[in-house]
Amino acid sequence: MKTYLVIDTATKNSSITLMNEELLAQVPLIERGQTKEIIPKIKSLLEEHNLSLTDLEAIAVCVGPGLFTGTRIGVMTAKTLSYGADIPLIPFTTFDLYDKKDPAAILDAKCGRAHLFEEEKIRLIDHDQIQHIQKNIYTIDLTRFPSSNNLFITQKNFKKLLFILEKKTPLSHEQIKVLYS
Repeated sequence: MKTYLVIDTATKNSSITLMNEELLAQVPLIERGQTKEIIPKIKSLLEEHNLSLTDLEAIAVCVGPGLFTGTRIGVMTAKTLSYGADIPLIPFTTFDLYDKKDPAAILDAKCGRAHLFEEEKIRLIDHDQIQHIQKNIYTIDLTRFPSSNNLFITQKNFKKLLFILEKKTPLSHEQIKVLYS
């Protein structure tokens, strides 16, 4: 059975997740101070399930878009663990986690801008452009955006992510980059 460690530090609701065909465990990370707690929490999570890093099929890591520092903490942690244990990495985007993202999804980019996921592409837009989009838009945090009739809340869906991970090609630690910030 394939087991994955999923590192998601790109949004304010960041976490470390252990999963195979089901969600085995999920541990939230505090928004500030991830660098101090990420490795001890990964170690603890693996120990609770009698696993070591080498038992993992791969480490899945969110490469953004999202929080500038959080994304880099997650990516560098994943790359370090991958290199040290010689296991592959699978990059995924923040939007891969969204339960609903069709026809469009959005994530706040701060400073009045947002990352818009539409037609399998991510682009940066201004908040005032949201109301002019003529389709439903899903987000994990409505509080960041001006009121609009086309914005709807969604949740993160790790079951859906598992389906995506199994289709992606694992990469080495040298091939992973932060794509969006």
